Amino acid sequence: MRLLMGWLLVLAVGCGDSITDTTPASQGDPGAGRSGDEGGTSGPDHGTGTEAPLELEDTGTRGTLGVGHTFVIVQDEDDPDRALPVEVWYPTEATDGALASYLIGEMGGLKLKDDSTFVLAEPPAAEGPWPFVIFSHGYGAIRNQSLQLCEVLASHGFVVVSADHVGNTAADEFNGIAVDFDTAAAQRPADVKTLLDAFLGEEPPADMLKGQINAQEVGITGHSFGGYTALVGVGGLASAGAAGDPRIKAIAPISPGAQAMTEDDWAAVNVPTLFLAGTADTVTPIEPSV
Repeated sequence: MRLLMGWLLVLAVGCGDSITDTTPASQGDPGAGRSGDEGGTSGPDHGTGTEAPLELEDTGTRGTLGVGHTFVIVQDEDDPDRALPVEVWYPTEATDGALASYLIGEMGGLKLKDDSTFVLAEPPAAEGPWPFVIFSHGYGAIRNQSLQLCEVLASHGFVVVSADHVGNTAADEFNGIAVDFDTAAAQRPADVKTLLDAFLGEEPPADMLKGQINAQEVGITGHSFGGYTALVGVGGLASAGAAGDPRIKAIAPISPGAQAMTEDDWAAVNVPTLFLAGTADTVTPIEPSV
C-alpha cells in the first residue's frame, strides 16, 4: 500500500528526520486497488547529511512489529455531554493471545463484528515511545471503516487511534439523531483536540500506553470528511472559532471533502501534507477539494 510509504515519509519529514527510501522503485504494490489505500509519493531526498537516515520497511505489506488493540471512551473535557468511542492500535512484542474483535455496528439487538486475523486483544505495548496518528472517518461513517490501514500502520511502529465523531456516524444517521453539516464541521477540530489532550497527556486512557507515545511526532490522516478533519485539525476552522493545533506535525488527507474551508483556512495549513485523491472520484474530486 503506497499510502503507508507516503505516510511514513510525510510524518518523518514533518518531525525533522532524514530519510532513506529502501523500497525498490520496481517493486509491486500488494495493496493496489483497495478502497482508501491508493496513492503514491515522490520527491527529493530530504536527508540533511548530519543525521543517521531513517530506514523504511516495505510498507506495502504488514510490518515486522506485532499489533495490540484496545477500546476506550474519551471524554471531551470542554463538553460534559460529549464522549468519543475510540479504537486504539499499538505495537507489541506479544505473539500469543486472543485476537481483537471489532464492533462494526448495531441494529436493534443485532451486533455486527469483525475479528482481526493477527491483532491481539490488549497485550502489553512494546517499548517506545512511538509516533502517534489519528485516523478520522468520513461523513456519516464509522470509526472502523479503515481497519486494514490502522492495523498495518501500527505494525510499522505507530500508535493509531480512530474515534467515532459522535453525531456524524452511520448509527446516528440510522437512528435519526445526526447533527447538521455545519455542526459536524465545527465538531471535527474539537474532536482532534480532545484526542490529543487525552493521549498525549501523562495518563493516557489506555494504561498500556503510558510513556509509550512520542508527543513530538504527531499526525492525522482520514478519508473524505476525515481528510477535511486532518486539514482543519492543523489549520483550524475560522467559521467555528477553532484554532489549529501546533502539536500536529504532518497530515495525510485522503480524498478530502473540504467544502467548509475558506481560502484563509487553507492558508493556515502549514505542515508537511500528503494529499491522496482519485482522478475518477466524482464525490470528492481533486478540484475543488484539493
